[in-house]
Amino acid sequence: MKLTVKFLLASALLCTSMAGARADQGVMVVAKDGSTTSLTLPEVKRIDIGAEAVTLHSAQGSTTVPLSELDHIKIGTEVSSVQTLLKEGEIAVWPTRVTDYVNVTGLAPESTVTIYSVSGALAASATASDGTARLDLSGAAAGIYIVNTGDRSVKIIKD
Repeated sequence: MKLTVKFLLASALLCTSMAGARADQGVMVVAKDGSTTSLTLPEVKRIDIGAEAVTLHSAQGSTTVPLSELDHIKIGTEVSSVQTLLKEGEIAVWPTRVTDYVNVTGLAPESTVTIYSVSGALAASATASDGTARLDLSGAAAGIYIVNTGDRSVKIIKD
């Protein structure tokens, strides 16, 4: 299994690189808490997938995500997305069409994020750690919800 994953990941990375990948395409490792590590394809030196962790290597250093905390890996994805588009102090809410989790980044530490249904019922609440919050809406009914960060309100749709 471990060898198969390494082979598939290496093959996908190689195919993406050889297909004329743009500088804004890369590898994104997404943890279960919503945090991400992104590198453009030219920056990627090596990806190690071990029995305990995934490590993304670049000239600037290495980042390791334990497999127990890994949500998914995207290869060939645009890395100029949410993280690089935000200026210091800007808040981002994503995705805006959700089936389970909503991520909020750019928050002040220990700030509160709430999600309300359009009828005003509290659906979820979380306190930001390290400027990010991940709220679970998997048990909420389908419909329209409002994410409130105190400074900003964003409409999302729960499928």
